[in-house]
Amino acid sequence: MFNSLRIFTLGMLILATAPVTAGDLRPFSITFDASDDTYSLGDVHIALTQSDAKWSMRSVTTPSGMLRLLGHGEIRESSVMRVSAAHDQRAPVVRTQRYSIEQDGGEPDRNVSASFKQGAKELTATDGTGNSTTLVRDSIIHSPLSVMLQTMLWLRHQSIQTKSVPLLSRQRLKQTTLTVLGRENVKIGETNYNTIRVARSQSGGSRETHTWYAVDWEFAPVKMEQFKRGKLKLRLLANSIEID
Repeated sequence: MFNSLRIFTLGMLILATAPVTAGDLRPFSITFDASDDTYSLGDVHIALTQSDAKWSMRSVTTPSGMLRLLGHGEIRESSVMRVSAAHDQRAPVVRTQRYSIEQDGGEPDRNVSASFKQGAKELTATDGTGNSTTLVRDSIIHSPLSVMLQTMLWLRHQSIQTKSVPLLSRQRLKQTTLTVLGRENVKIGETNYNTIRVARSQSGGSRETHTWYAVDWEFAPVKMEQFKRGKLKLRLLANSIEID
């Protein structure tokens, strides 16, 4: 259960380089309530801010209820990325430079930091015990953070129906498929969102994540659900969202 909650935590520092425009990325702040079909599990807060050419996003996941009783601590995830315009005028391209995830009280080998190079096609990941692994691919390697930001940009520029990308998971790479499932109207509290639903799955994996990106809210995520073998394990619902 707790591993599911970790998947949705995200926090990042993004360095955006011209000519990416203000219309492609805008500051926002979102707070999510986390739950399954039975329990409240905590909350996730994400904030994206801009200072000149720098974009900063920070996320903190605070477990509560059943997860707190089980001794799970706060989770922090961070990344440094470059966002640049594509030469063929398609969606801007997100390339990770650094990525890390850590959990208070978690096992050291599950705390991971990674540095990327060669245009984000190579990385070295080191866990909390000091063990390092170098991974190389022919295409851009994404982190759980960069793949969400890249999806937002793909949707804005209508350049995604199905995409397959290598995704960092701890110290391994998993080939991950993103599939647009279509538009849906989603009501959360008293707010109705016009969204595009995107499924994320991994080859040979038992988990699938669905994310609803709000078209009229700069394609920010407002709802997420994770399934394992078809059964809902976690749901995130935005209880507040602000966009500058």
